[in-house]
Amino acid sequence: MRHRLQCDPKHLALMGISMGGYLAARSAAFEDRIAACILDGGVFDIYENYMQKAGELKKVIEDGNAEVANVAIETSMYFDITARWAFSHGTFGAKKPVGLFAKEQGLYAEEYNSEY
Repeated sequence: MRHRLQCDPKHLALMGISMGGYLAARSAAFEDRIAACILDGGVFDIYENYMQKAGELKKVIEDGNAEVANVAIETSMYFDITARWAFSHGTFGAKKPVGLFAKEQGLYAEEYNSEY
């Protein structure tokens, strides 16, 4: 955008809605070319939002059975386009779904970084 004649590179704004609002805030915090940021996060606690939809899988995740949880989520990604999108975007470097949950919950530990 900064190379387009219609844009003033000193006045670039970033807008994000839903997960995009969450990601826009992270981008704006570390990108000095963004002059303004408009956020509509949609979900206050993304971890709790996922857990409300997890059903029986919530106990498996919270009990720390990462292998079973990852297989179940990866299988659901194969059949459900929404699950596939949710676990393919905005993972913040997590290699597996349970690693994403750990980051979202604020319990990101070194073992999740290397294994998941």
